[in-house]
Amino acid sequence: MTQSEFFFNSKEKTKKKKVRKKSIAPTEAKPNSTATPIPNQPPAPTEKSIYSITQITRLIKGAILDQFPGTVTIKGEISNFKAHYNGHVYLALKDAGATIPAVIWKGTASKLKITPADGMQVTATGNIDLYEAHGKYQFIIRTINDSGTGALEMAYKALLEKLKSEGLFKTQYKKPIPPIPETIAIVSSASGAAIEDIKNTLNRRFPIVKQWLYTVAVQGKTAGDQIANAIRNINTQMESLGHVDLIIIARGGGSIEDLWAFNEEVVARAIFESTIPIICGVGHETDTTIADFVADFRAPTPTAAAEIAVPDINDITASVNDAYARLTNTIGRHLVTLKQQLNSIASRPCFNRPLDTVNYKLQTVDQKESQLTKSVSEIINQSKQSVFRREKIIDKIEPRRHIVTKQNALNNLTNTLTTILKNQMVSQQFKVREVAIKLSANKPDTTTAKHQLHQVAKRLENLNPKAVLNRGYSITRNKQDHNIITDTTSLQDGAIIVTELANNMTVESKVTQKAKKET
Repeated sequence: MTQSEFFFNSKEKTKKKKVRKKSIAPTEAKPNSTATPIPNQPPAPTEKSIYSITQITRLIKGAILDQFPGTVTIKGEISNFKAHYNGHVYLALKDAGATIPAVIWKGTASKLKITPADGMQVTATGNIDLYEAHGKYQFIIRTINDSGTGALEMAYKALLEKLKSEGLFKTQYKKPIPPIPETIAIVSSASGAAIEDIKNTLNRRFPIVKQWLYTVAVQGKTAGDQIANAIRNINTQMESLGHVDLIIIARGGGSIEDLWAFNEEVVARAIFESTIPIICGVGHETDTTIADFVADFRAPTPTAAAEIAVPDINDITASVNDAYARLTNTIGRHLVTLKQQLNSIASRPCFNRPLDTVNYKLQTVDQKESQLTKSVSEIINQSKQSVFRREKIIDKIEPRRHIVTKQNALNNLTNTLTTILKNQMVSQQFKVREVAIKLSANKPDTTTAKHQLHQVAKRLENLNPKAVLNRGYSITRNKQDHNIITDTTSLQDGAIIVTELANNMTVESKVTQKAKKET
């Protein structure tokens, strides 16, 4: 039977069997007032009586109820607040000198006008009772009112706002948790249940991970400094520890006072400055410390921190086996495909009869060689025949004979022309002398004689066959036979003609179309 169930039964018994007196204020309680008898109360003890645990507990309960016969009002600070899933609320009320456990039953909790929380200063009204199963007294709260914030709660909120404004809680500074760490450093107490839960969880989920326990106090005045120093030392001694991949800081649940070391500024700054990722697993799921906000990951419990820190080796094994099976199947299918392709390639003729391809290529080369030889022979024969034809044409033309003939004709023409010119010059010279003699006899004046002489010289010059060229005339010959062309009858299309101009200049032309004779 759970603690909550015990509390429930105690409540029912109180309702049915307890007869309450009129409520009085705490200052009005009378020590000698009588309490309502409890059914089945054991008889008064004698010297030789032996009591059972239940009897002693009921005697103590009767004494308590007799001392506090009615409603009591208590003022204090809420600590170790827990809201159970069944609706009951468990907490403690404390002041500077003492702490008293308290409970708010489900029916009362649902009607509260405030939401209780750790650190709240409250005024609670109820009755003192004894939880027989555990032999401890507790305060049954009927009403509760807020009377201010406790000192720890105020310090908690002030530091929370300070660190938040500095950016220590921002997501951008959170370091990723390694998926498969090799070495984990654990900052916790060596004797608490939290370290055993962490070890058992790590060994169960991932037994190959290396674990280093850095023992510190997790509550008390020196706990905060010890925790902060441990985090800093792990960062500076990381290499000597074998490269730490992850740090877990953890402790079990407790009141706000028990967990206060994890609300200290020195711890928060050590977590923020750590280069190694940190998982914070402090308290129970409903406990939230400043260390949770600064850490790279907040786990609700120490056990959850260990579960988050490492993967489940069974999951990894199953994943590896699955990957191995899929890889094996893939490789197997690929090998079958490759084998089929290899068999298909191996069955091709080029592999069964490899020389066939070579022989086919050699046969093709022989055919090409024969075709090439035949083509070259034909080209050579055609060229020879063409040369022979041209040789015959040249033999018929006999260009040398024609050249000699034309050269002789030209020489004869030149000689004839020279002889004619000489004869004319001699004749003219003779006439000039006759005119000179006549002029001498007749003694013409000098001017007339010079004029006559100039006229004669001019006629003599005009008799020069090339003198006409200076007057714009030209002489045209056939380049092939050097004959002077007087008409187009002797010309053929394509013939080359040479036109002689003044100053020994010549122009070659090609006949493209003969002019037609007009009728």
